[in-house]
Amino acid sequence: MNPEEVDELLKKLQEDWPIIDVISFNEFNIQDKLQNASYQLMVYHEQYIKAKSRMDELIDIKNRAIGKKYDELRFNSDKSLTGKEIENYYLPRDKDIRKINAAIAKQQVIVNYFEACTKAIDKLNWNIKLFIDDRRIGG
Repeated sequence: MNPEEVDELLKKLQEDWPIIDVISFNEFNIQDKLQNASYQLMVYHEQYIKAKSRMDELIDIKNRAIGKKYDELRFNSDKSLTGKEIENYYLPRDKDIRKINAAIAKQQVIVNYFEACTKAIDKLNWNIKLFIDDRRIGG
């Protein structure tokens, strides 16, 4: 994926899964945020698990495609190719494998997004505690 595609995908994820709204708080909504944090953590972690599972599925598809293509090139081709030649020169250029690699790269961005969201929500309680402590000391 190029940087523009990554930016577009992240923008879409942020629209569909607005993590900033979940982790932002102030003195007026702090109680609601505390009560809702565990639920939000569960929701975002579930999305992380689903995204990771989809990525693992794509990797499995890629491995099977590589195995099939390798066998075709190694044993059913007119050319006499070594394993290294196939791995280094033919497989990276295969259009099907390139499509799968693109899907894996996209899915990795999604996995990373939900992983970061889960970590941010997990830290929410700590951030609220620090906010409350700061208010006590300062105010």
